[in-house]
Amino acid sequence: MKPELSEYERVLDVGGWYKPAPEATHVVDLFPWETRYFALTLDAKEGERYTQDSWHQMDFVNPELHLPFPDKFFDFSICSHVLEDLPDPRYIIAEMIRVSKAGYIEVPSRLHEQTLGVRDRAVSEVGYRHHHWIIDLVDGNLLFYRKARSHTRLSKRNTIPLDSYERLVKSDLQGYSPVHSLFW
Repeated sequence: MKPELSEYERVLDVGGWYKPAPEATHVVDLFPWETRYFALTLDAKEGERYTQDSWHQMDFVNPELHLPFPDKFFDFSICSHVLEDLPDPRYIIAEMIRVSKAGYIEVPSRLHEQTLGVRDRAVSEVGYRHHHWIIDLVDGNLLFYRKARSHTRLSKRNTIPLDSYERLVKSDLQGYSPVHSLFW
């Protein structure tokens, strides 16, 4: 569970384009401010703390990525469901740690990425085709395993049936979550 973000003076949302945290004071994303929430809008939404001026359009894949903020500028950063989409997430992780005093990262779990039909019950694929990584959380560290190009067509012995996935997630047993959450 994320802390109450509005208690922090400066909050950075890294890659929050689709659903930016309204408590964020700044956002960095590949897409422009006008397209946030998956829609074209020039009007600020109620409760947004960030503005068009504090939204920075950046390419996270660039190995020379440098966020336009000084070291430890932000009290807190949030990066939710972004890292698995990047061919190489090291650049944005390093920059997020540089510009932030603390933060939260959320990524899909291995359980989620290896479940047959989790994206679409009508399609017999596992996980999400556009994700580059299977990510484990071990002893407070995120471990990235590159997906094979054929990952969405894994053999049945390497996949989890959707009904088993749903049962495990509902069980609240430790380790069976659709996401990994890491505070740092």
